[in-house]
Amino acid sequence: MSNCDTIFALQGLGVATPPRNQLATQTALGTGQTLFTMGADSGTNVTAFIPFPGAAGIYGASNSVDPNANASVLLDNTGGKSASVRGASRPYYNTASFDARAFTIRLQGRFTTTTSPTTLTFQVYQNTIANGPVVGSGHVISSTAIVVTTAASGSFIVESTGMWDSVSGNMQGAESWGAAAGFYATRAANATTFAVAAPLSNSLMFATITFSAGAANVITPIEFAFEDK
Repeated sequence: MSNCDTIFALQGLGVATPPRNQLATQTALGTGQTLFTMGADSGTNVTAFIPFPGAAGIYGASNSVDPNANASVLLDNTGGKSASVRGASRPYYNTASFDARAFTIRLQGRFTTTTSPTTLTFQVYQNTIANGPVVGSGHVISSTAIVVTTAASGSFIVESTGMWDSVSGNMQGAESWGAAAGFYATRAANATTFAVAAPLSNSLMFATITFSAGAANVITPIEFAFEDK
């Protein structure tokens, strides 16, 4: 759940066509890779994304990170830290905040599958703001596979750690773990590097899910969060 380390987070309430910035439920999913989506003012869902904050790209207004607040209401939000932190000043993050410092990405929600066994594979990607969501590329921060050996309807959580370095220009995953409906994916390495041009604030993160079997699977994301490590 969103906490004092949360910088940005998208929340979901289990709605197929939700208001702006709320994560959307998706139904009738087969075995294709599916991007998480969120509501928009147009009434048509768009790809859900989380930005990297930085002084070169300040997001002065965004959705609330509080799960008890309406995520479709924008507010002045420049990160999870508050002005009460000694020495903190706005913006609370800059281009050096995640330079060779780890960050955490968390996915939570519910799923339904009627095929057994099924593997749920969650992947988190980086790409530039200009290029948008590109799956199947080499920009994979994490890939976490959870084997569900019985037909199930339950909850899931996946947490991933990533790092970026402005000197080498490389981003990498470090490790990830996950659990779904009582089945656990042990903490494992995700350490393949890929090039990311500075500034990091020119980057976005996207999340996907892939079911290994079934044609009527359902995904209900409840949280997609980016945090200090």
